Amino acid sequence: MTDADVALALGVTPIALTGFTFFETRLGPWAMSMIDGDVPEVLEGEPNIEYIASLDPDLFLGVEQATLLDADVIIMLADQPDAREFVANDPVLQAVPAVADGRMVIPDTDTRGALTYNTVLSVPYLLDQLVPQIAEIVS
Repeated sequence: MTDADVALALGVTPIALTGFTFFETRLGPWAMSMIDGDVPEVLEGEPNIEYIASLDPDLFLGVEQATLLDADVIIMLADQPDAREFVANDPVLQAVPAVADGRMVIPDTDTRGALTYNTVLSVPYLLDQLVPQIAEIVS
């Protein structure tokens, strides 16, 4: 959802995004001045890889590039059955070294909620739930 902020901070204007649903452009007002060129197209619904590819992006994550993405742990927000199935069967994701090595955590729905909607009350809950899972992977 906030990936566009990262790209914009690095000086790259995405050609499309999903973004913040409560802003018409799906970008926060803090990011609007960083757009170079056209405002990114807003994508709705489930990702359509063929359509995204038809937009002719400069960067498209393929298996050969997925191997460049590595971290000690990857946290994947895929707590719903369809999302879990996608994650388990996606060849690009499976090519990411941390995923291939079993260093991915998929938080349950409650933990995902605490992470996504972090508040003064949810952060301690999140840490209690997620830190032990991460510690187990990195130990």
